[in-house]
Amino acid sequence: CDQARAAGLECLLGKGSLVDLRQMNKPVVLTLLSEKGDRYYVLLTALRGDLATFRIGDEKRTVPVREIAGRWGGEYLLLWRPPVDYRDISKLGVKGVMVNWLANRLAVASGKPVPVAGEVVYDRRMIDQVKQFQLTHGIVPDGIVGPRTIIGLTGVVPDGDPVLRNPGEKS
Repeated sequence: CDQARAAGLECLLGKGSLVDLRQMNKPVVLTLLSEKGDRYYVLLTALRGDLATFRIGDEKRTVPVREIAGRWGGEYLLLWRPPVDYRDISKLGVKGVMVNWLANRLAVASGKPVPVAGEVVYDRRMIDQVKQFQLTHGIVPDGIVGPRTIIGLTGVVPDGDPVLRNPGEKS
């Protein structure tokens, strides 16, 4: 994670399910177990329907998702690019680049008009929008814009970084 931060990325270590990975919609490194019980790591690059595509070293494999179940205990590592001026947003009245970014992403994700930059304030209305987004994307609906919420927003609204599936594509 220190190397990731030096490259302008953030690191999210977590434990979850395939549903969580689909919702975050970002490539992740999974910790799998071999038949002998040895740990090994794969880069999950796509989840489409019941197929998962991995990179293991220089090799690319596509396998049925069910093959993951017996080898994966839920551990993952996700590297993600934070927005400019990134910080958790949790206080009422906050303004700035990060709040404008959030308002834009929430609007696009919900199909609403994008607000005019500079006029946006993190207020009760925006907290409700964040909670609604969190609720519909399997994130604890606490209104705090932390890493999972930001990752969720960048997975729904393309930002140029790799995704497991393109928005609108069936998972």
